[in-house]
Amino acid sequence: MRRILVILAMIAPGTPAVAADRPEPPQRGEVIEDAASSLAIRVDRGAVTGLQRIADVHPTDYIAAGERFGDLIVKWRTGGGPWQTISTAELAEAGLIEGIPPAPGRPGSAVWGAAGGAGPRIATRLEFREKGLTWTISLGNPTAEPIEIGGLAFPCPMSTDYVWDREVTYHQRVIRHASISGQGSWIYWMRCDATPPLLLLTPLLGTGLEYFDAVPRKGIASRPYTVYIHSAAEKEVLAEKGTRWRQAATSVVLAPHGTPGDSASYGFRFSWADSIEDARRRLVEDGLVDVQAMPGMTVPLDLQARIALRSREPIRSVEAEFPRETELRQLDSTRPGVSIWSLRFRHLGENLLTLRWGEGRAMVLEFFVAEPLETLVRKRARFLARSQHRDPSKWYDGLITDWNLRDRVLLSPDALSTVPESRRYMVTCDDPGLGKPAFLAAKNAEFPEAAEIEALERYIGRFLWGGLQRTDAEHHPFGIYGIPDWKRNRESADEGTKGKLHIWRI
Repeated sequence: MRRILVILAMIAPGTPAVAADRPEPPQRGEVIEDAASSLAIRVDRGAVTGLQRIADVHPTDYIAAGERFGDLIVKWRTGGGPWQTISTAELAEAGLIEGIPPAPGRPGSAVWGAAGGAGPRIATRLEFREKGLTWTISLGNPTAEPIEIGGLAFPCPMSTDYVWDREVTYHQRVIRHASISGQGSWIYWMRCDATPPLLLLTPLLGTGLEYFDAVPRKGIASRPYTVYIHSAAEKEVLAEKGTRWRQAATSVVLAPHGTPGDSASYGFRFSWADSIEDARRRLVEDGLVDVQAMPGMTVPLDLQARIALRSREPIRSVEAEFPRETELRQLDSTRPGVSIWSLRFRHLGENLLTLRWGEGRAMVLEFFVAEPLETLVRKRARFLARSQHRDPSKWYDGLITDWNLRDRVLLSPDALSTVPESRRYMVTCDDPGLGKPAFLAAKNAEFPEAAEIEALERYIGRFLWGGLQRTDAEHHPFGIYGIPDWKRNRESADEGTKGKLHIWRI
């Protein structure tokens, strides 16, 4: 099978498109197959609109129906002025694009044109290679003044529309797993039933991801997962949202046209993996670092952590954010290409580790350091015992619920604060409510405290038995009432399952 090359470019207005020797284009949406990579794609107006594995056991399009992968959102400015935005999706929708889709064995091309020719030149390219599908992005400055690129992002509108038909959802819908971590970033999508393959997206040398969001799109209700190569223009947006994003938000300045530094390039690779372990192996093959952490990325102060780093290129350094409060030691390893590190943290909260490997590559590991587990368990139990309604005149006397830290109020069925009425069950029943006393009971089986046991007795005697839970003297004994709360259900005029018998977990 020949390789197929797709060139998608944006050129300055007035530049003529080459019409001579142009091949007859295939019909829009025609499937293009590449046997070497087992990839079958559809391309429409400069974006991939379908992506499947050839001869898949469950024919699955990893891109959502009617969506486009490969559109770019570029935020740019000159002279420190306001940010302006170019969306290739909107340009394509407006018809500001010329060209042909690819055909087997022949390159395809498209030309975008923005009104007035303002902003950077954008070019993308797709190429089938033995390992998969390579997607490269180039930004160029066609003007005589510097252009700052403060945002470079692309949505990932994959097949995540889960429906009640379980055959469709289990076998033809996918779940995303991602690590946004500089040049060590990766994303993969796997089917809900975990049947292979996994669709893996990895950055090429010199490319990284630093931020993600769900970005609204003009005229479209969905807000797909969107990842950023550059995100400096999002800083103000993040501040307004109250986000404490910890990774660097970068930009790049394109020098005036014709001078060194007037362009920047980035690239990614799509490939298939047959399992999570196979995906880890492919990360290493693609020049990234496979990271395994024990006991995990949340580590109590009194526990030692270890990380195993597997890479094709040597690990240059592992740097702690708080070096005076971090014990970091490299251990002996008998496995080629694997380095093992011992960690002990003394700084509570967020702790970044920066890994540097190869030729100038870097990624971060975001650890969270907590107090010892027994301390956390005891503190949580004391807090729950205090978060109890103690008023015999209320039907919810004994309820163990949530404390709203912002409004400084103990939530109740009469005081939901910012909880909407449709989520009333979060305060009174169902999983959010049932989990608290269950935790308190489990804790006191190991570490009994008289005040906490008394709180449990009050919950069972005043709120649960004969209230939230039917007694053994009632029809359907031990049934637990569902939403919105047991009082409404017990007093309902409906004798059936939408009222007095709205129970489950018998």
